[in-house]
Amino acid sequence: TNVSSWVSLTTGAYCGYENDLAKVGTYGRLYNWYAVADGRKLCPVGWHVPAMAEWSTLFNQLGGPTLAGGPMKTIGSIQDSNGLWYSPNVGATNASGFSALPAGDRGDAGQFENINGIGNWWSSEGFTGYGYFVLVFDHQTVAESTLNYAANGKSVRCVRDP
Repeated sequence: TNVSSWVSLTTGAYCGYENDLAKVGTYGRLYNWYAVADGRKLCPVGWHVPAMAEWSTLFNQLGGPTLAGGPMKTIGSIQDSNGLWYSPNVGATNASGFSALPAGDRGDAGQFENINGIGNWWSSEGFTGYGYFVLVFDHQTVAESTLNYAANGKSVRCVRDP
């Protein structure tokens, strides 16, 4: 829970948003990328954290990266009292069944940010000090992938092994 400890870690760690256990039940936990890369495996037996190629396959099946965010996101908005995303939650249909939630993240300085506005998930790929992840936004249908510091906190989605 300590900010200075979190940002200096080079081993696996997780937390709830704002270190609030009440939020874990709704949004899940945020993990640093070191937890994903840990040889003890974050996912249960028979499951794994998806590689970037697997994320790309999902995006392509949902109409490509410019459209995939909509069918991934849960519907509704906070403002309408029927969801967790900020309005307008553009294109949200959850047609994919992915049920993306806007769990936010834990940033470079250990700060919590973007809850209800962004959902992001680590991939299994990275290199020294960095990991790849994907994200979707409240205000657009884009699902994009990028690179971030391994010490940042993101959500994780496990997928069944082939």
